Amino acid sequence: MTQTEDPASPVMGYVRGTAVVVNNTATRTVFAINNVVHLDFMGLRGTLSQQGEAAFTDPSWEYAIVGGTGAFRMATGYNVGRPVSLTRTPSGTVHIVTHYDAFFSLRC
Repeated sequence: MTQTEDPASPVMGYVRGTAVVVNNTATRTVFAINNVVHLDFMGLRGTLSQQGEAAFTDPSWEYAIVGGTGAFRMATGYNVGRPVSLTRTPSGTVHIVTHYDAFFSLRC
C-alpha cells in the first residue's frame, strides 16, 4: 500500500484479507470483503479491520471500519473506495488497484 497511486511513492503498509464472490452476473461481480489494513507510516503503527461488500466495477463503494489495533485501537468508521485500474495478468488473475479514503474515530 503506497501513499499515492505511483508505485514509487512511500510505502504505508499492506492489506491482507479475503474477497469472496457472492454474486456473479454478466454485468458485475460482487465481493464480500473482510480485510485487515496494516499501517506503519510516519510513526503510526497498527491495523484497521474493515468489512463490507463491493463490485470493483462500480464508481465507488463503502466498507465499515469495525476495529483496530495499536494506534488505531477501538477504531470505528467507514472507508470509501474507488477503482483506479483493473488489469488481467498473463496467468489469468486480475490485478486491482484501488484508492481509499478512511474516516474513523477512536473510542477511549
